[in-house]
Amino acid sequence: MTVTSRELFKQFGCSERLFREVFEPLLHAGLLAPAEQCSAAATLGMVYYYILSHQQNFDVTWCRGTVEEKIFLPWLESMISKGLKFCENKSMTDFILNQETGCISGLVCGQDIYKADAFVLAVGISNLQSAILSSSVLQSQQEFLSVLNLASIDVISVEVWLDRKVKVPNAANICCGSDDSISWTFLDLNSVYDEYQDEPATVLEADIYYATQLLSLNDEQIVAKVMAYLSSCVKEFKEVIVVQQNVIRHAKSATHFFPGSYKYMMRGSTTFPNLFMAGDWIITRHGSWSKEKAFVTGLEAANRVVDYLGEGEFAKIVAVKEDEPHIQTLRSLNRRANEIRSQIPISDFFL
Repeated sequence: MTVTSRELFKQFGCSERLFREVFEPLLHAGLLAPAEQCSAAATLGMVYYYILSHQQNFDVTWCRGTVEEKIFLPWLESMISKGLKFCENKSMTDFILNQETGCISGLVCGQDIYKADAFVLAVGISNLQSAILSSSVLQSQQEFLSVLNLASIDVISVEVWLDRKVKVPNAANICCGSDDSISWTFLDLNSVYDEYQDEPATVLEADIYYATQLLSLNDEQIVAKVMAYLSSCVKEFKEVIVVQQNVIRHAKSATHFFPGSYKYMMRGSTTFPNLFMAGDWIITRHGSWSKEKAFVTGLEAANRVVDYLGEGEFAKIVAVKEDEPHIQTLRSLNRRANEIRSQIPISDFFL
């Protein structure tokens, strides 16, 4: 039986107003899709990690600049300085399988073949699906064929420079309800990014999720949509003029945790002994979520490579903190209630 996020909150007696004003925007921002399109299990995982687990510590810290510039590029430069080689603009098309050992011996990218002792696929669902459709090796295993049942979400990022200063009450904002099924966040980059602090005009970034219906629009139409959304939040935006814009479309770039999707997701190890997986959609017992989960599964994949090859140093993975006392008590009570219910003779008769 699969349950949607909306059904989950309904079963637990959540009021319509509480759901609409609190939980629905949170789900839109956390799972990037409307509640009726989200898995209840994914909802519990996301809400637990970000809110319930440690309520006194709940907060979000925004990077003071783009994540690419502040984190990923310095990280890449550090790895390059240590001898790591990056092969850019390559698309994975197939693998070479050693029939005797059952291991992957090479990665095929068009006309190029890259050989290695172990492989890690740190890719999103849509990229892996494209590889599966072109790879006879991956198609030979059911765990990869099951991935074809998964789905991804379209995201559009828009930056706009306005012709005047507008006071934005909050630096970071989560919004939904502007159009059916669309959710979005917007940042006041003058407050968040160091490079825009002294900018004479207002600079904003809006990220639109579940944006399939907007992908085919041209940049001007998308910016007009965004400004209409912004005007519904801050009235002063109705009078401004956009003097510069930057629209980036990220088709099928985010994981869609739809009801029932869990059974199609993969684990960190595969049926190929030297092929490992990493990503925010990979099953792990760590308890993290989103970018943190992608990072953790990457460390787990690296540790599996070290274990497989028998050389190298294991990466240290920081465990999620233990539950607070009241959460531990509630977990214990819930576990006990389930044990008692399972002892009732007709307990298996009902769904």
